[in-house]
Amino acid sequence: MILRQHGPQLLHHIKILKLKKNLDEHLNNLLTSPWVPENTFQFPARGKRNLRFQSQRQTLESLSDSLDIETSSKALSFLKSTLTSEFVVSLCLLANILQSTISVYKILQSPYCDLKSAVEHTEDSVDHFGNIQRTMDVKFSKIFITAKALMSQVCEEIHFPRVAPHQHYRSNYSTKDPESYLRISVAIPIQDDLINQLKCRFSDRKDLLGTLQCFIPASTTETVDAEPLK
Repeated sequence: MILRQHGPQLLHHIKILKLKKNLDEHLNNLLTSPWVPENTFQFPARGKRNLRFQSQRQTLESLSDSLDIETSSKALSFLKSTLTSEFVVSLCLLANILQSTISVYKILQSPYCDLKSAVEHTEDSVDHFGNIQRTMDVKFSKIFITAKALMSQVCEEIHFPRVAPHQHYRSNYSTKDPESYLRISVAIPIQDDLINQLKCRFSDRKDLLGTLQCFIPASTTETVDAEPLK
């Protein structure tokens, strides 16, 4: 009699406890901070990034089984979005970009970095990403392999949509394989936008630096080899 009356409540409570246990296990991997006590950023190794991707998927799957309909619906929608080929390739590409800019980030955040040094380091970054853009065919092959490996760990595959006669809501490039499609539709636009953003955000500073240099005597900016003191 008691079990019949309170059976649904017990099942509800058991499901909540199971969900909480699963979330605790998965979120521990997601919440590991890359910051160290010295306030410096350490980019996670590839193995840790893969673990976080798996934990993210498992967390969203657990939430999609939630008893709350709204939470379940949003988690399922988010899960489907994160398992698309475009998202995973973008994730791998941005991981490479962040790894390449960590040193520049540290320099720009330093209190000893002046405007001239900031502009010079930014221009070096633009040149670096420009070289990558010119050799995108070779560079993207490595990123594509990483994305395929990441997708295989969650039992998914890289694919690309079919070409349609008319398409207004997604990319519609005619290519023979997923690698070419994702390079054209995802990698190149992201790389172009990154270069344009770097140029745009620091162009005003460069103009300001040029204006300031007009008021600085040339003798103070030239390096003179001083004779050693006798």
